[in-house]
Amino acid sequence: MKKVYYDIETAKWKEILSVEIRNGIFSNIKSKDINDFEEVEEYILPGFIDAHIHILEDPYQITSSKDTLKETFELLWERAVINLNEALDSGVTTVKDLGGRFFISINIRDMIEKSNLDFPNFVTSGCYFSRNGGHCDNRGAILINSTTEFYNHLQHLKDNNIEFVKILNDKQVFPDAELKSMVDSAHKFGMIVSIHAFHNDTALSAVKAGVDILEHAADFSDELLEIIEARGVIVVPTYVSAYDGCFTSCEDLDCDISDNLLKEWYESECKVINKLFDRNIKVALGSDGGFLGTPCNSVIREIRLLHEHFNISIEKLMKSANIITPQTIRRDNQIGLIKNGYFADYICYEKNPLLDLGQLDTPKKVFLKGKEIKREKTQYRLLSQEDAIQLMDYLSNPFFDCGNIDDFWNLEELKEWFSNKNDVCAGAFIEGKLIGFCLTHLHAEVHKVHLENIFVIDEYRKQGIAHNLFDYMKNQYSKKLSNIRLIGLVNCSNKKALDFLVKEKLILGDKMIWTQLNI
Repeated sequence: MKKVYYDIETAKWKEILSVEIRNGIFSNIKSKDINDFEEVEEYILPGFIDAHIHILEDPYQITSSKDTLKETFELLWERAVINLNEALDSGVTTVKDLGGRFFISINIRDMIEKSNLDFPNFVTSGCYFSRNGGHCDNRGAILINSTTEFYNHLQHLKDNNIEFVKILNDKQVFPDAELKSMVDSAHKFGMIVSIHAFHNDTALSAVKAGVDILEHAADFSDELLEIIEARGVIVVPTYVSAYDGCFTSCEDLDCDISDNLLKEWYESECKVINKLFDRNIKVALGSDGGFLGTPCNSVIREIRLLHEHFNISIEKLMKSANIITPQTIRRDNQIGLIKNGYFADYICYEKNPLLDLGQLDTPKKVFLKGKEIKREKTQYRLLSQEDAIQLMDYLSNPFFDCGNIDDFWNLEELKEWFSNKNDVCAGAFIEGKLIGFCLTHLHAEVHKVHLENIFVIDEYRKQGIAHNLFDYMKNQYSKKLSNIRLIGLVNCSNKKALDFLVKEKLILGDKMIWTQLNI
């Protein structure tokens, strides 16, 4: 049995003959070009890097401005630990935090460095800067009223070994001359400067002011794209958060983000993504993890979405992820490659993850500086009759909520169903415990599958398990039929179910309530 790794610089898989790891760094790697993929034990990729993340945010609930000041440090630390663990568990071994909650990210970084816990390599901008009336002016931004004030804050960041500055100028609250003065000041401190840029005009002002990185993307004009390319400015699109935001309603949340704004952002990024990759523009990958509906492991899903939605090649995406992205934190000679002198941060898979991108979400092992990270391994498999008892415990709370359904299915019906080889009923398990399931029924004569129920228990939600169950179910059916039509009937008031179906690309027809009559 052999182990192979993906050499991103040559875009080829190589067989590992021998390797040494000293002080967490690759040393003396010996390899050869692979001739065949028979008897491959493990497929190895370098750890992923997220160039845009917010570890102090709850990705599943936007914190309103009035609640921001009430948050305790203990709560924010707990939230950061959850977010960072989620990232590392999926193979994100380096994250760049872009601040929030004033300067608390600096305290969090210091706590991480003192902790004995396993965390991804962590760098932070320490905060982000705005002005009254600007983006996030009431949600933890440092408000700047003069260039002198900004300079003093830069000194504070430098004293705390911060190398990065993020400025929020989406509403162009900083005039061009003032913005250039701010950027110049940060550069004199030796800092990398990034600008939050949701619009063409904002981004154009930022590039002319000399910024190094544009966070997010928009429908950039040809003029702006030419300047970005000529000046070597790095663009971090964060398409995955635009996608999640567009398909997650904010109507019931106490926040200042409207559904129309989210849709505008999503559609604007859709127009520019291919232009960025078609030109000689440096595109780095970041998720905006922590934003509404975007977990902190989503940079991996960003790769899958960019490939599926825009047909960008895997070779381009891997170079973007592991060669360009490290440049956003000046670590391009330390992370991103399996190469002598680089951190031994890597991920192991049982199957080739670049042929089946669904594999990226479920690594077999994750290593940080040569040390394997202990992870809760989720197993996906077909349900058996023996699993029916566990599943019965959850049927009082099905995802497709139909109301009072005390006897929607009984134990014997489930056992009979799970023994049917035509239907796909899948379960997600951790150490033998059923934590989620996807139940379907096949009408083979019309190539139709009914999605009866999908459910994940509370403590394991928002980790991509439902999506993985959904993918597992589709893959099982693809082995049975060349083409299927998937139908899911759902209570029209169940927004979570509707949002999930839309994200999985089901087309919403008439909204219907599943009904039942026991006779």
